[in-house]
Amino acid sequence: MEFCSNCNSKLFNTLEGLKCKKCDNYNPDKKKETIKKIVYSENESFPYVKNEYYVQKEIRNRLGLGLMTGINLKKESDMIVVFRNAHILKPNQTNIYLDKYDENTGIYRYVGKGLIGNQNMTAENEYLKNAKQNGYNVHLFWQQNANSDHQYVGKVGVEGIVTEQQPDKNGKIRDVYVFLLKPEM
Repeated sequence: MEFCSNCNSKLFNTLEGLKCKKCDNYNPDKKKETIKKIVYSENESFPYVKNEYYVQKEIRNRLGLGLMTGINLKKESDMIVVFRNAHILKPNQTNIYLDKYDENTGIYRYVGKGLIGNQNMTAENEYLKNAKQNGYNVHLFWQQNANSDHQYVGKVGVEGIVTEQQPDKNGKIRDVYVFLLKPEM
């Protein structure tokens, strides 16, 4: 036990070192207000580490995203979170989007939203298209294999949009928007 050199009172061990009730105006009975702060990896508003793998459901829960859509707008956080779900090409599949990664260019080719008929540049597709102009950060999670976790690619920029023809949910050829997403360095 140690005592104050000024008043000879008992010293209390604190996170800031030893304190005296009288000389340091320290009250050991008063609980210090706890400030809970989640430490994020990349920046103060996004809790995921680039190139690490995460469970999609947990990502959606933590960020307060819906359960189904690939393009997720969070206006209050100035971000868009994009999920690519891998799949095996087979008849009657639920995921018809033909997303690809181009190893030569480092560009992720992400098909816009819309299952039947030609896609429209509205709602989620329009948000993604105008992300930079509207000040939204775009975060990409990419699933390599069906039924596996999603890799956090990082922040991406929309480098361009091309139109391609791909089959819709009913197998009919239609126009889709392919967003060219390039990871930020």
